Amino acid sequence: MKHMFGCGMMKTKKIFSMTKADIGLAGGIAVAALLLLLFMYLGRTQGEYAQVSCDGRPVCRIPLMQEQTRYYLVAQGSLIKEFSEQEWKDAACQEMIRTEYEAYNVILCQEGRICVTEADCPDKICVHHKPVLAAGENIICLPHKVVIEMIGSQESELDGVVY
Repeated sequence: MKHMFGCGMMKTKKIFSMTKADIGLAGGIAVAALLLLLFMYLGRTQGEYAQVSCDGRPVCRIPLMQEQTRYYLVAQGSLIKEFSEQEWKDAACQEMIRTEYEAYNVILCQEGRICVTEADCPDKICVHHKPVLAAGENIICLPHKVVIEMIGSQESELDGVVY
C-alpha cells in the first residue's frame, strides 16, 4: 500500500498468533498450577487444638473436637471466660462484655473450626477472616496482639535431631 504523500510503502503491524508450542507451554503451566493447588489442599491436616496467644504469651488451648459450640472471651491479654451457646445468646451477657472490657476478642469454636465472631478493634480484620480448621492456619488481631494458631497432632513431634 502506498502512502498518500508518495513516500513509499506503509508498514502494517504484525498480528500476534499463537503457535502450537505457545499453547503447549500455557497448558503445561495451567496443569502444574492445578496439581500444586490439589497437593496443597489434600496435604492439609485437621487441627487438633487452637493455641491462643496475646502479646507472644500463650493464653489458652482450645480443643477443636468438642460436641457443643463454645465461645471464649479473650480480653486484656488473658482468657476471661468460656461460654456455652445459650449463655452467649443472652443479650445482657453480650452488653456486659461490650461495656466492661477493653481490647476483647470473642472466639467461636464450632464443628472443628475456629473464628473470631466479635472484637472491639477498629479494623475488624480478625472478624472478617474465614474460619480456620487446618493445622498451620492462623487468625491474627494486630491491634490486640492476639494470635490464634491451629496446631495439629504432628506439630509436637520432633522433626530431627542435629548433633
